[in-house]
Amino acid sequence: MRTRWPGVSSVASAVLLVGTVLVSAPAGASGTFSDDDGSVHEGAIEAIAAANITLGCNPPTNTNYCPDRPVTRAEMATFLTRALPLTPSTTDYFTDDNTSLHEGAIQTIAAANITLGCNPPTNTNYCPDRPVTRAEMATFLARALDLAVVQPPPPPTGSTVVFAAGGDLGAENSTAEVLGHIGGSDAEFLFALGDLSYNQITPESSWCSWARSQLDSTLPVQMAVGNHEHDSGSDGSWDKFAQCLPDAMSSTGDYPAQYFFDVRGTVRIIVASAGLKIDGHQYTYEPGSADAQWLTAAIRSARNSGIEWVVMGTHKPCISVGAKKDCEPGRHLTDLAISEGVDLMLHGHDHNYQRSHQLSCITVDEFSPACVSDSDGSHRGGDGTVLVVSGAVRDDSLYAVSSSDSEAGYFADYLGANSANSGAGYVEVTATPNSLIVEFIGATTNHSDTFEIRK
Repeated sequence: MRTRWPGVSSVASAVLLVGTVLVSAPAGASGTFSDDDGSVHEGAIEAIAAANITLGCNPPTNTNYCPDRPVTRAEMATFLTRALPLTPSTTDYFTDDNTSLHEGAIQTIAAANITLGCNPPTNTNYCPDRPVTRAEMATFLARALDLAVVQPPPPPTGSTVVFAAGGDLGAENSTAEVLGHIGGSDAEFLFALGDLSYNQITPESSWCSWARSQLDSTLPVQMAVGNHEHDSGSDGSWDKFAQCLPDAMSSTGDYPAQYFFDVRGTVRIIVASAGLKIDGHQYTYEPGSADAQWLTAAIRSARNSGIEWVVMGTHKPCISVGAKKDCEPGRHLTDLAISEGVDLMLHGHDHNYQRSHQLSCITVDEFSPACVSDSDGSHRGGDGTVLVVSGAVRDDSLYAVSSSDSEAGYFADYLGANSANSGAGYVEVTATPNSLIVEFIGATTNHSDTFEIRK
């Protein structure tokens, strides 16, 4: 299990600073600020206000503390210089803080080696307006208090790879519960399958900070783009999400629209964006198109280099027993993936969980038994592709599933809003040189499903 350092809010900063340098003060009837009444952290906020570590957040009146707003790196510098006995410095260490009201504090913590900068290896910038993560806060405090650094365990070096996958996240209580499960699991990274915030937390950077606060902050998050954040999406912008969820896996291609990465020679994960328009480009994967050629080369090069498994992630599914019908993204991508021998396709978009049999082909809006190559849940690699929808991350927004759907014959298991044990969960994938094991793990449901593909 990992130690968690989620994102830092104004409240978290107050509590952390009080814990290191102050004793929490009791809150008065109204207190210094008008917007923290009833907060469990109000005593800590009063303590740092009494010590002049904070003056407020709405000058010149400063009647508010803004307890739920993220703290910027510039504000963090000022908090630290007011809280700690540091020697002021006028040396100009960074090029991007010259107009900041906090430049003096930034120079002071740089002189004390509390910060090195934000753009290694040159570190010419401080990024004063960027929110502080709890991971960065840990480093700030460890340096400021001269704490001995505890080295984390080394990353996995074996051939087994474990990752979590889910789309259509939002920021509901069930989202937090699912992300908490993932953060405490053996997953090495989260594969976010598009439709991220639904504007339930804005802006994009704040949602990213919130999501990381539910996960382990060291857990990489690789994103695919969904229809809610592509060019014409209404719930945030894909490029801003990519800034706060940057590529962490040394990927090849155009992150986050179309790219792939390999993990220890065991699995290649390919991201595609069928049915979406990103940076002005419409992704269709029509035969002969540049995108289809790129995808074909990505799949074949994995096989040629001896990578055991190929997993593809794309937001929109083509077939479904849920609400998303008529093969919204077009069938070109699924046809290509099956014909090229992709082992597993992961989707979001339909807010439920669905798992197909191992398929050698598909037909839209009808079931063809000849397309099912194996249906017993223990499949042989190379005999077909299994399609999985992992869109059940938030149980307040699940879509129904139908056993009478015209495409239901393709599916081995599903869970939706109308299921007897409806609830939220995610998919965990374990890849070894000999097997690909996929499991639905419930967070607010006891539903379970597992299948295996073996060499």
